[in-house]
Amino acid sequence: MTPATAQGYNPKITSVDSNPYPGPRPFESGEKIYGREREIAELYYLLVAQRIVLLHSPSGAGKSSMVNAGLIPRLLQRFAVWRPTRVNTEPPANFSGNRYIRSAILGFEEGLPEDLRRPTSTIENQTLKLFVERRPKRPGAQDTPFLIFDQFEEILTADTLNLPAKREFFDQLGDLLHNPKIWALFIIREDYLGPLEEYSALIPTHLQHRFRVDRLGLDYARDAIVKPAQAAHRDYSNMAAGRLLVDLANTLVQDAAGNLQRQRGTHVEPVQLQVVCRGLWDRIRAD
Repeated sequence: MTPATAQGYNPKITSVDSNPYPGPRPFESGEKIYGREREIAELYYLLVAQRIVLLHSPSGAGKSSMVNAGLIPRLLQRFAVWRPTRVNTEPPANFSGNRYIRSAILGFEEGLPEDLRRPTSTIENQTLKLFVERRPKRPGAQDTPFLIFDQFEEILTADTLNLPAKREFFDQLGDLLHNPKIWALFIIREDYLGPLEEYSALIPTHLQHRFRVDRLGLDYARDAIVKPAQAAHRDYSNMAAGRLLVDLANTLVQDAAGNLQRQRGTHVEPVQLQVVCRGLWDRIRAD
């Protein structure tokens, strides 16, 4: 029995694909991610030590991929990890409750095997605390739920002016997380850190434990280019890998005269790297 099965974790199933680069979509559970080993280990130890952590990065840095493919497999050895949820689901027109709480609850429920899921009408008006207490679990699953809120900036952007509902969500979230047996990770674009501060005081620890992920440094980007191909029994030459790395790292910089100059940057955007490498793989000859 795998750790995921033992904990009742029901990850998204990725279709079989001979191309080792996912392209524009995030990496998913069961896929191998390269170039993020150091960050995955550091984030894991921070979570184990601090229980509630805010993960932030620039847009396109690959936060969700790092969590899905790298962090969750490690966490499953120790926690009952629930499949990540989001708070952006649009409620039906006749729904009078809290849309953010409902979205989070339904997302967590979808992480259960189908035979354990309950009807939406039964759970959509529960509080977060009551839902977590009553959510079914497999026999033998650890009593340490690990909750992941992906793209958490959506609490700020979905139904922007519904401030009472946002505050109620954070009130319930704070009440839930006062339980020391519950761990939580919040994943957010860092340009929303400022607006989030208004609600941070409602959460235990005030979300002070934070981990920043940047785009890939050049050495790690090379690993993300070369190692997936090696695992699929193909090799980049040093020249080809170096040329691709330079192209991906190039950026436009404005000089004192206002002219745009192309210069080699120090980082690579992971999503762009995966899109380019996937396209190259699809075009390479079978031999």
